[in-house]
Amino acid sequence: VSPTIHRTFVTLILEPLYKIYAACLAEPERDVNKLLRGLGVFLNKSQLRSSAQPLLQAALRQFLASAHGGWVQACVRWIPSPKQAAPAKLARCYTGPVPVGGGERNKAAIKPSRRVRAMMQCQPRGPLMIHAVKQYASSADGQSFLTLGRIYSGTVRPQTRVKILGESYSPHDDEEDVSAATVEAVFIPRGPYRTEVTLAQAGNWVLLQGIDANIAKTATIVGIDDANSKWEDDDEDADDDYGVEDECHIFAPLKFPQAGGESVMKLAIEPLNPA
Repeated sequence: VSPTIHRTFVTLILEPLYKIYAACLAEPERDVNKLLRGLGVFLNKSQLRSSAQPLLQAALRQFLASAHGGWVQACVRWIPSPKQAAPAKLARCYTGPVPVGGGERNKAAIKPSRRVRAMMQCQPRGPLMIHAVKQYASSADGQSFLTLGRIYSGTVRPQTRVKILGESYSPHDDEEDVSAATVEAVFIPRGPYRTEVTLAQAGNWVLLQGIDANIAKTATIVGIDDANSKWEDDDEDADDDYGVEDECHIFAPLKFPQAGGESVMKLAIEPLNPA
């Protein structure tokens, strides 16, 4: 960083907080009142004449009150909805044929299958398609895990029978990397917490319990009978000409070229009973 250019976080967040701290702890009442009024913080005389800790609490309570919804507002404004982001995500992650862009030439070149159309539109009544990307330990002994995945189409519930397609699965070359499992529970991740739900639909990130034994790193999760079953199409204007055969492909394994293809985290361990 150039010595004449300061980081945005330092300029807009840290420095104002440092000024408020310094003023409330050391400056006289008149200077504190002038500084706080310039920031839109208005304290009464009893608050301004109180000791440092109550004064600082009152000042920060008002100063930060207007920012309590800033993070949520930024997410709503700048992060696209799951349905808006689905076509671009599928183009990057799905190994099957996906139309890119909206031009007539592209539409004529690749017509989406029913499965791809359902994923592009985030259809909750479409075929179940989940991209599992990570495992989180759910027990203290590290023997069981919750699987984190994004639902691209369909709806998942507890006791749903699913097929797990491994990273080497291919509908043409290798159909052996497939296993069956039953989803025991469905959770919505909430930071350090999780909320158990009775169902989760397309567009959600979920934690699935009971399928971790069949997943090494990443996987594609589909309904147990999905390959040969029919489902309702939410697009009433769609015709029956979907182009390519409705084959189930996998989501590509995650790659981290910025890290040189190597692990970015290392864990030091030691035996419980050293020799």
